[in-house]
Amino acid sequence: MNKYLTFAKFDSATEAEDLCQFFDKYSIKYVIEREKGILDKILVGETFDHLILLKIKNDDFKRAGELIRTEYTIDLSKVDNEYYLFRFSNDELLSVFNSNDGWNYFDVALSKKLLDQRNITIFKPEGNANSLFSNQVRLANYVLIIEYIVSLSFGFVGIVIGVATLSAKKTSQSGQRIDFYDSWTRKNAIIILLIGIIRSLVLGVKIFL
Repeated sequence: MNKYLTFAKFDSATEAEDLCQFFDKYSIKYVIEREKGILDKILVGETFDHLILLKIKNDDFKRAGELIRTEYTIDLSKVDNEYYLFRFSNDELLSVFNSNDGWNYFDVALSKKLLDQRNITIFKPEGNANSLFSNQVRLANYVLIIEYIVSLSFGFVGIVIGVATLSAKKTSQSGQRIDFYDSWTRKNAIIILLIGIIRSLVLGVKIFL
């Protein structure tokens, strides 16, 4: 199904104008929406700093990504000197530029600009079947331990954590909707969810006895 999915996020509509003009130039249709569901974003570990969503059709994601890599230009004089990509090594910048997912359009375009400035040859490696999932998030062990403890102590919270982790999705640069967290994290989320359900049932039985 060809539908509009989020390609980029901005703090204001003004900040989105440059990318909108770029898409206009190459006849890529888009819509601007204000982000909703802040509580849901918090539960799945995302921030709510960005309020404006620029969406394009999922069938256009691949073309838009390639155009960003080949045609989109950035004025370095308008980029904060403290921006973290300026501290990246050449190999790290190449990794950003060649990534199939996980980096936003600005970082991809900026990495290209910096590599060009450093006279580094840019190459695009052949993709593989696992590249789509290479940037899924894996929660740290200490975070999972805390979630297990919380689930054992407060069953309902464990249910919320489990459901939120399992339902979290993101849009890849190819326009596909994939799981936000990797399979290892999701397996733990299922256990946390079950613990939360069992704990809630036990507490419920105690209340009615």
